[in-house]
Amino acid sequence: MILIKQKPDSIGVIASTLCLIHCIATPLIFIAQSCSITHYNSVPTWWGYIDYLFLIISFFAVYRSTKITSLKWIKPALWLSFML
Repeated sequence: MILIKQKPDSIGVIASTLCLIHCIATPLIFIAQSCSITHYNSVPTWWGYIDYLFLIISFFAVYRSTKITSLKWIKPALWLSFML
């Protein structure tokens, strides 16, 4: 709580870093999964759970962002990019 009151920018930096890692990791995980399907007959169960975890995190990030933003064009743009 003290960190939030004294250094709110630090929380923003941490959140942005986690977001960057997420945005880089998600496509790589999907590509790795499709490559593993072509080389092996089945994908490990835990691998599918990681995909769902990233999709859930992405959904809530877009949902929260659309609730906060005041720009009307950002809302459909975020949902469109999530769906793509």
